[in-house]
Amino acid sequence: MQLTITAEQNRLKIEGLKDGVTLDTNNFDITGASIRKIESNPNATYVQLGNFNEIGIAKVKVSIFKNGYNFDVKEKEFNFNVSRNNKPNAYLEGVDNESVILKGVNNTMQYRSLYDEWKDVGDKTEIKLDNVGSKFISVRVKPTDAKEASEIQVIHTSKPADLDIKIKYYNGDIIGVDPSMQYRIVGTDNWVDIIGIKIEKPSRGSYEIRVKPQKNSLASNSKIITIN
Repeated sequence: MQLTITAEQNRLKIEGLKDGVTLDTNNFDITGASIRKIESNPNATYVQLGNFNEIGIAKVKVSIFKNGYNFDVKEKEFNFNVSRNNKPNAYLEGVDNESVILKGVNNTMQYRSLYDEWKDVGDKTEIKLDNVGSKFISVRVKPTDAKEASEIQVIHTSKPADLDIKIKYYNGDIIGVDPSMQYRIVGTDNWVDIIGIKIEKPSRGSYEIRVKPQKNSLASNSKIITIN
């Protein structure tokens, strides 16, 4: 059976199959790429390729076989001009000393923690990630029929050191703090940014103090100061 194979954008077009003859992934031996999917219509069979060995000019060798059939294929080696999707520019926004929010993402992307399985972002524009700690988060733009997956963006989280023992209640003020920190009364939700180098004349109660979470940085562990 005489087959004609031509290279299109990241796919092979196969013409000449007789009526009733179909091909699946088991009928191909391909070097230099892998098969993503196979689609057929009455005129041709299309083999979508991906995971090319090279970005730029990539050479792909193709053999087709099927029990009971002798395929005559003239062209068996093809050149593809392969490109990647653009690398994402996502970031993490710290929430507390263990959690972050992944931002700058969209439905073309996937993410993972350490070397876990890739997860689709879906329709979200931000994703809260709990128990991150010192784990790094990876983000990529998914492969499409036209382009390979982007380079992987690896986002490392940092965490400030535990607060210095110099933070204490002294002479009616909480001292040893600075504008990188914030506080709240234990049992409440809202954090208050610290403006100067002390919290002046706080009322009685327990105060939770931490270094603020920031871009790609967790909050520090909190220190509790109790005023009786």
